[in-house]
Amino acid sequence: MKIDLSGFKGITSTAHQTVLQGPPEKENSYDDQHPVMFVESTLKITRTFEYNAPAGSFTLLRIKERG
Repeated sequence: MKIDLSGFKGITSTAHQTVLQGPPEKENSYDDQHPVMFVESTLKITRTFEYNAPAGSFTLLRIKERG
């Protein structure tokens, strides 16, 4: 998907990415606590960029302002 941040001024060149991912048929339980989990990373960004989200995931991008 194309993300366009050109309407925002003074954004940083990196974003904090949190992705909730796992097999769609799985859920966490007491016996199996980690099939669906959050994966955190840093993503380099520009004012407009392409982002390919993993299938069946939920992604949160946190982008800070400069200064």
